Amino acid sequence: MSIDFSSQEDRLSYLNEKLDDVLVGINAVYGSILTDELITRMERTVIDFNDEIAAVMGDIKDNADKKNQLLHDIIEGNVTVSDTSEDSSAPTADTDGLSAWEKKLEGL
Repeated sequence: MSIDFSSQEDRLSYLNEKLDDVLVGINAVYGSILTDELITRMERTVIDFNDEIAAVMGDIKDNADKKNQLLHDIIEGNVTVSDTSEDSSAPTADTDGLSAWEKKLEGL
């Protein structure tokens, strides 16, 4: 038996058939109350997942838009890229040209 997953309708049909088979088995073992609770929880899980994915995709789109705007501004010359941002954990140089680390090593 070959299943065509190329269309969404075929995929949904396949999933519905499989879910119906599983639910019939669960219903026979646990009863309709637990089966209904299972279905409710599965629906909530899918809704929560879709909401989270929509939020993540929105964040990705916003970040991409910001990146594209920044690149556009740099290309247009509205923003300059400078090397003045230094790592705050890097040792600073003293007036005699030696960094704090070099002075510490010199003291050893």
